[in-house]
Amino acid sequence: MAKKRSSRGSKAPAARSKRRGRARAAPTEGRAQPKGVINAWEDDPGAGAQPSGGQVIQRPVPVLRDQPLPIRIVHPAPAPEAKPHPPGTAEFRYWTGAESLRRGADFWGALRPGLSWEVGRILPVDLDFGVGGLLYAACVSLLVNRFGQAGLAILGGLLLGLAYLMLAIARVWWIAPIAVTAIGLGFYALHNTLQTNATQMTPQARGTAVAIFSSAIYLGQTLGVAIAALVFDRFTAVPLFAATAVALPALAWWFARKLRRHSLQNGAKTVGEKP
Repeated sequence: MAKKRSSRGSKAPAARSKRRGRARAAPTEGRAQPKGVINAWEDDPGAGAQPSGGQVIQRPVPVLRDQPLPIRIVHPAPAPEAKPHPPGTAEFRYWTGAESLRRGADFWGALRPGLSWEVGRILPVDLDFGVGGLLYAACVSLLVNRFGQAGLAILGGLLLGLAYLMLAIARVWWIAPIAVTAIGLGFYALHNTLQTNATQMTPQARGTAVAIFSSAIYLGQTLGVAIAALVFDRFTAVPLFAATAVALPALAWWFARKLRRHSLQNGAKTVGEKP
């Protein structure tokens, strides 16, 4: 009997030890442990004349293939070395984008358990580094001189409309980078024209005019996301893209018409336009 008890007693601690070992190993099986650190912004960069993400801080290397909502950056590939890179470099932008993607996926995964990507188990992401914005910055003088402010607004609206229509009807992945580049160029062409004129609406109260303009943008984004979420959950993104493809060119045409009428009433012409 004594032998049997001692045998059972020796097995019990071993079993408990085995269970503890399994419990300790469980988290690493479900979620890979990050190795090393990267540089990233303390806050997500905001909008405005001088957007800033705050201080550069170090965060753990994001593991994009983790659950929930795994992600894979398909371009650029391969990933740059995972280490603290200085701001302004392509490597810093890559890891900042990867880290914000991982945080976003973790947030929505915790908020909506069981949520999955519509395109498959893993979401492919293409980081285009703001090619459309860079194109606008490189060509802005030529575009303004060629089209004028009213024409630039219409150009931006048409580019946005065409790009969102492409996203609505696209059936192959490589359409997305082309459309997103056109969205970047069209957005800057339309938005910068709107913002420039916002500062000129009431010269005696420029601060108030810009504050109202900015408030309209941020309130519109908040309301738009809330409405779009309801549509997306029930009908996917296609009707959202299609509606945007109609609304933005209409907005650009309306604004350009008002801008030309205002210029004629004040006996002035918009920049780059012939009298």
